[in-house]
Amino acid sequence: MSAAWCSSSCGWQPAAESRRPVQALIAIRVRPPSRRTIEGFRNWVSRLPDTLGLYVTTGSEDFIVHVAVPDNASLYAFVIDKLTERPEVADVRTSIVYEHIRNNQIAPAPLKEPRQPAIGRLRITNPA
Repeated sequence: MSAAWCSSSCGWQPAAESRRPVQALIAIRVRPPSRRTIEGFRNWVSRLPDTLGLYVTTGSEDFIVHVAVPDNASLYAFVIDKLTERPEVADVRTSIVYEHIRNNQIAPAPLKEPRQPAIGRLRITNPA
């Protein structure tokens, strides 16, 4: 199903082989929007065994958490019993991943020409 990897007692392995075939992206908004709240939640959720990846984002959500679980009931329990029990969690939106396609061969970004300093590029003309 996916090239995502999960931790297990015998090392890192593909999510499907770790008996966690259901993956989801969970968008989370926390309150208050302070450094202490964001860092505390980030540290907690990143250590959960179901968490594959964590993105701290801008916009209407503060986090997107990529999880892998054994089944839909486990996903429901993760959201209801773990996430919504946290007092700082104000909103949760869950999207199940049908397919995960990864591009492992991205081309390097083109080199940019160094910018010239502003002095020397300016041309001053006398309108008189």
